[in-house]
Amino acid sequence: FDVAEKHLGVNKLLDTEDLVNMPKPDERSVMTYCAALYTVFSKFDKIETAGRRLAKYVGFIKVTNQMIHDYEKRATALDDFMKKKKQEIPTLPLGDTYQSTKGNRAKFVDYRKNEKRKWIGEQQNLVTLLGNIQSKLKSMNRDAYVPPEHLTTQALDDKMEELTQVERDYIIQLNKTLKDIL
Repeated sequence: FDVAEKHLGVNKLLDTEDLVNMPKPDERSVMTYCAALYTVFSKFDKIETAGRRLAKYVGFIKVTNQMIHDYEKRATALDDFMKKKKQEIPTLPLGDTYQSTKGNRAKFVDYRKNEKRKWIGEQQNLVTLLGNIQSKLKSMNRDAYVPPEHLTTQALDDKMEELTQVERDYIIQLNKTLKDIL
């Protein structure tokens, strides 16, 4: 009773003697005291529940922010790749002999089969990641994430299409060079 009064703020309604020395303790006094203890402990439970909810929310924010950071980092890498290739491809050599032109064409086909295909897969993965971010935010009644304008899926699609056009132009020039040599 002393501990409950000192540490929990529950008034000392009974003494140990009231319980030990009586054949049947006063039921109302015991129930009142138990109710006071229950009230105190239920407040602790509410605090624990609130703490768990807060921890869950903080975890949600942390995971969502990590996903957003991951999206922006990966989308920036894709954007940088496309910018670099758009500048690089027009400067690639065409060749001045049949063998050199065929070799340049083979290198370019290899680039499209391997390196570019990897980045196209990454572009599709980014669309999925952005969808997951939006679903997660919606599930917690949060505003949708809006990527920076140059990293939206539409902007990345447009840039990929521009890169594809630069690649087509280079292939056309390679084929024309081969035709001229022959």
